[in-house]
Amino acid sequence: MASVASLNAEACSTLAPRFGDLYERLGAQSSLSTTAQSYFRDVLAARHGEPGRAYHTLRHLAEMLALLDTALLEGAVQEGPEADLIELSVFFHDLVYDPKAR
Repeated sequence: MASVASLNAEACSTLAPRFGDLYERLGAQSSLSTTAQSYFRDVLAARHGEPGRAYHTLRHLAEMLALLDTALLEGAVQEGPEADLIELSVFFHDLVYDPKAR
């Protein structure tokens, strides 16, 4: 079984470029894509890798994005601005997470 660290590294290597691509589709200059990928690694990946997260992890993000990809392939969601907003919401949902909150 793969370790959490190796799963996070693998997820980060695929999710960071995807986040950069999304950033460009939302109107950022392509030169800022690298900045967006750094933000993903430094902020989003760090948050989703915090101790105490049993569910809202990088693996969860990858699973949700795979579901979005399936919905796009099956035509349940159309490519375009709405799909980009859904993808953005996937990346940021439960970013701030308190495992002790009720």
